[in-house]
Amino acid sequence: MKKRPAARTKRSQNASSRLRVSLVGAGAVGSTLLTKLFEQGCEVVSIVSRSGKPALALAKETQCRKVSTSLTDISADTDILLIAVPDTAMAEVVRSVASQKHLRFSRMLVVHTSGVHSTEVLKTLQRRGAAVASMHPVQSFPKSKPVRARVKSLEGIAYGVEGEAKALERVNTLVRSLGGRSVHVSKDLKPLYHAACVFASNYGIALLNAVMETCQPLEFRAQWREVMLPLFTSSVENALKSSPSEGLTGPIARGDFATVMMHLDSLQRNAPQLVPFYCAAGVETARIARTKGDLSSAQFRDLLDRLRRFIRSSAKPSKRS
Repeated sequence: MKKRPAARTKRSQNASSRLRVSLVGAGAVGSTLLTKLFEQGCEVVSIVSRSGKPALALAKETQCRKVSTSLTDISADTDILLIAVPDTAMAEVVRSVASQKHLRFSRMLVVHTSGVHSTEVLKTLQRRGAAVASMHPVQSFPKSKPVRARVKSLEGIAYGVEGEAKALERVNTLVRSLGGRSVHVSKDLKPLYHAACVFASNYGIALLNAVMETCQPLEFRAQWREVMLPLFTSSVENALKSSPSEGLTGPIARGDFATVMMHLDSLQRNAPQLVPFYCAAGVETARIARTKGDLSSAQFRDLLDRLRRFIRSSAKPSKRS
């Protein structure tokens, strides 16, 4: 008889199984990363979060016995402290953590997940002896998405990492255990890096929302997605194959400003909330076209003047007869 292969355990038995992890902030990002680390063999020793219900659910998922709303309950056995709180709360949380006398900072790696903040915000913990780094996942984590789906979305993504030399090696190992890859970001350029992430994620959503709202008055028989998705995806694919400038088409690239003004007139009547967005996007499109050589400097200035005049005229209150 053939021997049956040994059953695989749900949790990985790699080197990360020796690590004891605590989390501050059980939101979408923190809960996703912690669940993945647990699956990779880490022991979750404490979870601290302002919201009790999500923290309790996460504790159940990761077999953590210590859940609290107070930072005084961070486990003293912590090897890695993951801080995944909103950017506006980061400095206050760090100050409070640094005041916890029961924590052994000299043996601890403290990592925050903020995209915009560098390790400068962790200086007080570094002075206490902790190794400090930042590790920002280049991914979106909508709360409406189940945690299992969010964990799956971590596979193969990049993490913007930054920190002191003694911490980066440990962070890079942590990223690999999450199934990702590290991209190193200069401390001074963290805000620029995060702006790039916002362009890729948030502003992409804003663009799709503009497409949807523009289509609403058209009352297509089909869903707007069915009509516009092939155009949207082919434009993105063309830009990614070569460069955004090489993938640029349309009236601005052709210098057809009369069409642009017809768009604006129709938007003003049917979707006036999108006029500023169209104008801002038009300016950037024209800049790309000028850089590429499709538009002359004179044409570029001409379009900017037309857009300015339209915005000024549309902002004036209409005269009642």
